[in-house]
Amino acid sequence: MGAFNFHKFIISRGLGALCDQFLMFAVPLAILKSTGSTSLSALSFVIEWIPRVLFFPIAGSLLQGKNFKKIFLSLDLFRCAALAAAFLLVNITGIFATLTTLMAVMSLCYVLNFVSIESIIPANVPREEYAMVHSRIQTVEQFSQILGPAIAIVIFSHADVNGILLISAALFLLSAANLLTLSIASPESAGVTKIRDILHANRAAFVYLFEDKKIIYLCTMTWIVNIIYGVVLAISPAVILKHFKLDSGALGVMQSVAALASVLLFYLIPRLTLRFSVTLIGQLSLLIILVSGLFLGLADNYYIYVALYALLSAFDGGFSVYIRIMRSTIIPAAILSRVIGVVGMLNLLSIPVGGMAVSLLSEKTTLQNIILLAFALSFVLTIVLLFVGRLKFGYKKYFPQVPKEAS
Repeated sequence: MGAFNFHKFIISRGLGALCDQFLMFAVPLAILKSTGSTSLSALSFVIEWIPRVLFFPIAGSLLQGKNFKKIFLSLDLFRCAALAAAFLLVNITGIFATLTTLMAVMSLCYVLNFVSIESIIPANVPREEYAMVHSRIQTVEQFSQILGPAIAIVIFSHADVNGILLISAALFLLSAANLLTLSIASPESAGVTKIRDILHANRAAFVYLFEDKKIIYLCTMTWIVNIIYGVVLAISPAVILKHFKLDSGALGVMQSVAALASVLLFYLIPRLTLRFSVTLIGQLSLLIILVSGLFLGLADNYYIYVALYALLSAFDGGFSVYIRIMRSTIIPAAILSRVIGVVGMLNLLSIPVGGMAVSLLSEKTTLQNIILLAFALSFVLTIVLLFVGRLKFGYKKYFPQVPKEAS
């Protein structure tokens, strides 16, 4: 790979991914334990997700023409400083205000880091190694999802959220030190993108989006799935601690099991597509997501809840594979990148919307009733959408077929 040492680069990526998982585990838990309020815990979830969602379409354009080694270093050092500041302020400004602000800032950094990683691969890696590099990056991400909650349980039980903040700050500093030894080429660019160019590109993407019924259909379908996913993500810490009356270790176990199930399914999907169609995998994933949502609202046993949560998480990933393949075969390649940013934003918006529903309803009804309401809404909307697709959007079958498989 020439001057670019991918193995050293992946160390920094692994450290960052591990810190992301530490915070995703510890922050809602700390807020829930400190305030005792499911509503505030869910509101923190919403505030974390909204900047990530809204920033997604413009992040790539903002980074165009920049020095990516400086971007990576700046992001790591900034996150280190933000975590250190949160550690110092948490006992002054309070857990909710400090950690919610921290996670909103960290979510913006996450988007910039994610887009930067995607951007530097072509400039630093031979084309024939793309698959291997992306596979290893994905593997690191997946294993961080398994190990992160497990390690965070140990840290949290001994040093509470302060320990998570300090250790995460130290790991980002270590990542920055590692990056200093790396040579990273930045991709060629026509120059720094101006704000008006970003606005024009996103406006054009919206125009295309609302002129193509098939893309609207796929966005709506993903939105419906994410309603359940967002509600379950936001509410599960409270379900474990308040409904089942278990400790933080039980929450960490649930998250690690779900991550392990997702890794297993992603490993199986390429093999399953050799025997079954991608469309069938999408149908099965949608069905399992809906059924999991129903039974999560009815589960009266922790172990059953964990199994259903793992199913929901894994098959949300399986459904994403189907949706991504559909998008790549429907959207013209010439405008794919700019449309994907807008589509991604619209798709992810329903996750914080689900979190907001939890925040508003958690004081008015039981936690599992909220999951059942999310299931009922998603189920009804799915049935309506499938019939609309058949009758109004021109699909020959009730479930949209991947074009190459439909012929």
